[in-house]
Amino acid sequence: MGCKRVNYSILWILFIIGISVFTFVFPPPDNMRVSAATVIAVTFDPDSNLTIDVWPTSYDFGAVYMDSNFSTPANKFSIANNGTGAVNTTIQMTGTAVDMTLVTGAYVITGNNKYGLHMVAGTISNSSWVMSSTTEILTNGLGGGGTTQTWRMVLYTGPSLTMNFSKQFTNLTVVGNLVS
Repeated sequence: MGCKRVNYSILWILFIIGISVFTFVFPPPDNMRVSAATVIAVTFDPDSNLTIDVWPTSYDFGAVYMDSNFSTPANKFSIANNGTGAVNTTIQMTGTAVDMTLVTGAYVITGNNKYGLHMVAGTISNSSWVMSSTTEILTNGLGGGGTTQTWRMVLYTGPSLTMNFSKQFTNLTVVGNLVS
């Protein structure tokens, strides 16, 4: 009779199962655990309720003279926040078919072929010059639920033209960001 060979792999599997069952039935106390994990549930709503409306969406100053300024009627433009949270809004020139040069921050335009657009506070919180390369604040903390603010626009023209320009137009973009 010979010796029987013992299959150690089966013994190891039975040992591991026994330890697992023992640990599950009799877990160690909290102060003896080597590590612990905490789960933090993070939630967010990607469908933020940000709705701003601006009207009118165009304005034609008509024929203008050089070295003058022309204003829309008081409170001609309105912006409404129809969302639920407060927003800050900015304005910037985003497209143009203007052969003239936009000048900012000057009530008196010097130099030929130049113009400026100034947003003058009605009930908006800031008077802003329209910029060609950066945004300017139009409103700060405009409340939700249909809160409306108004402004007028003033067009300033330089002293002279060096050529006969066709009708000029500029696109302005108003952008709203939720106040955090």
